[in-house]
Amino acid sequence: MGLNSKCSSRTCQHFDWRSGHKFQCHVEKANSNQVVNPENSYELEDNVHSSSPLCLECYSGSRSSRALIPTSLSQEATKNNQKEVEEQLRSLKEELTKIKDENKWLRSERDEWEVRTRNSIDRLYSFRKENEHQLFILKHENELMSNAEKQATQMVNSLSQCLQIAVESGVEERQKQEEYIHMLQSNKDTRQKLVNASSEIAAVESNAAGAECSSRRHFVTLDEFCPSQINDSAHDLSNFDFPSA
Repeated sequence: MGLNSKCSSRTCQHFDWRSGHKFQCHVEKANSNQVVNPENSYELEDNVHSSSPLCLECYSGSRSSRALIPTSLSQEATKNNQKEVEEQLRSLKEELTKIKDENKWLRSERDEWEVRTRNSIDRLYSFRKENEHQLFILKHENELMSNAEKQATQMVNSLSQCLQIAVESGVEERQKQEEYIHMLQSNKDTRQKLVNASSEIAAVESNAAGAECSSRRHFVTLDEFCPSQINDSAHDLSNFDFPSA
């Protein structure tokens, strides 16, 4: 009982074997596992011979129990640290795996984009070649069209000249045709006049024949006529231009 009363008191003496000094320690009743050391413990030394053997045994027993507690705590802390290290290592491995997967994905994306870029470059090159070819064809067609336009202009000019010549020649031909028609009409009038003159001559001749017959009937001789009149009539008949058949 005396040992328990001494060991459970609020203030007890503790011997530091390293320094050879004694100092007081205060044990809190609220938490028996915590020991509070006062400041300047070396200033609170007591006499070395003042403690009893029972109290020293109590001190030694409390010291051994206190020595075991940090060991268990250090083991638990080591285990906890080891667990934390293992967790960190596991998380780092997971992160490394994720980074590797992401690196693979990025490499595949890079390769895919390289293929796309190469295809785009090839398409651009072929498009440029096709564009240059189409431009060359358009230039050639433009030259052909300009030459055809020049030829068409020349043909139009030549056709207009030919048309003008044809119109002028047509006018001349029309004039000639009109003159020919006029000449034909004049010839027709002349022929009509000749026909009329022929009919008149025939009538005169028939009248002369009738007169001759009547004169014969009445025993009229030629001596009765005036010689000058007969000569004039013969002269008129000889000068008259009879139409050709």
